[in-house]
Amino acid sequence: MELEFWVTICLGHGDGGDVTVTIDVTDEEYELLKQCYRDDEEIEGYEGLEDLYERIVAAARDESECCEPDDCEEIDYDDASYTVAIPDIIYNEVQEES
Repeated sequence: MELEFWVTICLGHGDGGDVTVTIDVTDEEYELLKQCYRDDEEIEGYEGLEDLYERIVAAARDESECCEPDDCEEIDYDDASYTVAIPDIIYNEVQEES
């Protein structure tokens, strides 16, 4: 199943922005995302979602690098921080369960 994730990339000094990426997730990852939301936790560092988080960050890097203006200096994405939002479909499904 494919899910769309909003990723905020913080480059420091107020620089950065948001990108959306679409990632394939397994059924297990989908259920873990729902539990992550129920636990009010971030995807980063949530047990069982480490690989998914890395795939999301890699896709966000790829997406943002292809949108860099040619005249700007090289951006060091290794020093960036990434905040990944829980997809709306997960939010809605968990709300319906309540």
